[in-house]
Amino acid sequence: MITRISSLAFFLLLISACGSLTEFRKLEKLNETTRAYEQAIRWSEFDYAMNFLKPSERETNPPDESFYKRIRVTDYKIKKNALSEDEIKAIQIAEISYYRIDNMIVKTFTDRQQWEWDAKDNRWYLTSGLPAFSQK
Repeated sequence: MITRISSLAFFLLLISACGSLTEFRKLEKLNETTRAYEQAIRWSEFDYAMNFLKPSERETNPPDESFYKRIRVTDYKIKKNALSEDEIKAIQIAEISYYRIDNMIVKTFTDRQQWEWDAKDNRWYLTSGLPAFSQK
């Protein structure tokens, strides 16, 4: 009887550990994804950054590639990260400094990024779009 209870307790502990491991891996993927996105933006590689958008979003609302080719990012600082209780949505706030190659004036703005976990694709997607650099 005690062996059965011990086995059941061990099994329940193992299941909860697997759940925790899955959640840990999801958070690890969020960290990897936001770091890769940061690098893409930091080095003004907007073609690569577009891969962080959901494919359906890229198709229905494609970013203006000719506009992004004129942007050069000079600094990218993460100011805040927050994760929803259910761990399927995340917010990252970054301060981005940049200039447009046609006017060379450095501007800084706050970019509020929204990320969502897609269980089917087993990855995080940026749902707030690419940074909203000034058109002027």
